[in-house]
Amino acid sequence: MDECHHAAATSYKKIMEYFKPGFMLGITATPERMDNQDVFSMFDKNVPYELRLRDAIKNDLVVPFHYYGIRDKLVDYSYRESSKIAKEIAKVGNVDFIIEELNKHRPQGKLKSIAFCSSIAHATLMAQEFEDRDITSVALTGVNDLGQRIKAFNDLQDDSNPLEIIFTVDILNEGVDIPQVNVVLFLRPTESSTIFLQQLGRGLRKYEGKQYVTILDFIGNNYKRSIQMAMALGTLGTSTIIEKPYLMELIRDDFKALDIPGVVINIDDLSKEEIIDYIKNENFNSKDFLKKDYENFKIYLKQEKYPSHMDYLNNDCAPDLMRLIKSNIAGSKNTSYYRFLQKIEEPTLPIFSESQIKFIDRLSDLLPLVRADEYLIINQLLNEDKLFLNELVGYNNNVKIDTLNNSLYFLNKDNLIVNNELNIDKISDLFKDYVNDLLNYGLTRFEIEFGEFSSKFKLYRNYYKEQIQKIRLKETTMVVKGTEFPTNDITYFYVGLNKKGDKKNNFDYKDLFLSPTVFQWESVKDTTFDKGDGPKLERTKKVHLFIRKMEKEDGITLPFTYFGEGTLANPRKSTVDDVDKNGNVVTHDTVLYDVLLDNRVPEEYWFDFEIPSDEAK
Repeated sequence: MDECHHAAATSYKKIMEYFKPGFMLGITATPERMDNQDVFSMFDKNVPYELRLRDAIKNDLVVPFHYYGIRDKLVDYSYRESSKIAKEIAKVGNVDFIIEELNKHRPQGKLKSIAFCSSIAHATLMAQEFEDRDITSVALTGVNDLGQRIKAFNDLQDDSNPLEIIFTVDILNEGVDIPQVNVVLFLRPTESSTIFLQQLGRGLRKYEGKQYVTILDFIGNNYKRSIQMAMALGTLGTSTIIEKPYLMELIRDDFKALDIPGVVINIDDLSKEEIIDYIKNENFNSKDFLKKDYENFKIYLKQEKYPSHMDYLNNDCAPDLMRLIKSNIAGSKNTSYYRFLQKIEEPTLPIFSESQIKFIDRLSDLLPLVRADEYLIINQLLNEDKLFLNELVGYNNNVKIDTLNNSLYFLNKDNLIVNNELNIDKISDLFKDYVNDLLNYGLTRFEIEFGEFSSKFKLYRNYYKEQIQKIRLKETTMVVKGTEFPTNDITYFYVGLNKKGDKKNNFDYKDLFLSPTVFQWESVKDTTFDKGDGPKLERTKKVHLFIRKMEKEDGITLPFTYFGEGTLANPRKSTVDDVDKNGNVVTHDTVLYDVLLDNRVPEEYWFDFEIPSDEAK
């Protein structure tokens, strides 16, 4: 068992110990379920979300890919009818263009290619057009029986057989085994990042002599959801939060900052311009956008019932459930997955009472977890009908009696618990199953993202101010200022790198990284060494540094990333120009410090947070 799987097994065993015996945690997948699990179906049925595609490539479990996003000027995706799009793609001039690009990138030896099409008619047309050009091809769709499919798979991989391309619609989305595939063609609009990653995975199987798989994505004109391709590739990085500016920079830089060994991504300039323009103008958290992502994921799962919370962890290419939970659709914050499903009118959603829904809302509002305590307490009351905090101590290094008591205080304050009982009018079996799935998701995601750590905060993990206050065992979550002085010698910095659009500030701070070990920090205006926060800063011996790139995006408040502890050095005076209500420029005093970090920021964060290397100094 490799280290990833060993760590996963340890974490999940720990979660299992805190759940009522017999309750299905959803950690081990059945062979039937794993048929839908993309490239991860090969990993001895281990948990797919613990081993992301990025890690699978870096650990040499699958081959890397060379992706080419090719501008297809001959195809106009402004047509709404799929039949017209299919005819556009399969028209003579465009087929010649596709073959020309294929010949540029075809590997040595026999071409063994899968081509994904938009419909059965499209696959049939493409196969015929390629056959007419002496490229042996076959259309393989849902109308073909199992024997025909197996024969085609074997013929494609047989070096003595002339078959070079299988044109298909979606049957190859499932876990079929064609390890010798060396080229994957995307000849359909990219509707979903989920499907994109799934289809990309069809070519990643390792095979002797296979160094990488080539992906040719033909990007047509006027296709708004082409941003799904960019979003899918963006998830292959280390960042768990992909803001628009970061995604646009990745595209401009051909995703070089992902730094995955052997992976090459190249998108032509015209497609880059159009995709970036769509990113600027699209609200990623609008009802239409999120509903489409949800529906595509549901189609991917091939199930009528709504996806569970755990489904979003069990599938490496699932959309981020937190976007659905925290989005502002229908004019208000969802606060829960249940509310989102209500607003998009999911027909299979169970009906709960208002008391039960409010409980789900309050419990979901704690996500994503940065400590396990609250969910452990709720789980104990729900599944064991008791409250013994001492039994929960030691779940991990950070679950202690004082953290549990602080969690219990907030659970009572938030009306999740009253008189040591869950604040729900009725606990039906259906409701209990739903809440257990939610608890499962929260604790499992916590184990994946945090695992075991001994410090108060974990380096490079994400926190909201309210969560930081709870971890500090405060009984209030209010933090208004960007600088907090809880003791005479400890200071907390909450830094926003991009203040543009922030109504509270009409000037830019000089906050920025000077190197992977030094962060330049500027005080609020009207601060000197002996005025305002100046004296407190002079007494500070240790700083906790939390940074976020922007406060909000598309209506969702973003968390801070923890960059660890540091000391203040090199104090110096500075000034900043402000504009008063009359439009006059006013100069204010500030002070600058260098925060000397105890831990050097790893290179994988440099691109995202604009951190210059040591050599750039």
